[in-house]
Amino acid sequence: MVEPLEQRAVRTQEQGRQAYQLMVEFADGLKVRGLLRACESLNVNRSLRLTFQRVFPGRTETLA
Repeated sequence: MVEPLEQRAVRTQEQGRQAYQLMVEFADGLKVRGLLRACESLNVNRSLRLTFQRVFPGRTETLA
């Protein structure tokens, strides 16, 4: 999951905790189903270019 950078600035501390808890629960659900390989927090940097990979049997698809 990637959220808009501006979204963090308008949250209260409690809303931030709730949002983080939802993300943790989502990741845990994916792990239980065998659908999550890794989960990392990214450094917040406006110049950061994200790349995602979808892995299918026999092939990998890269999304920029």
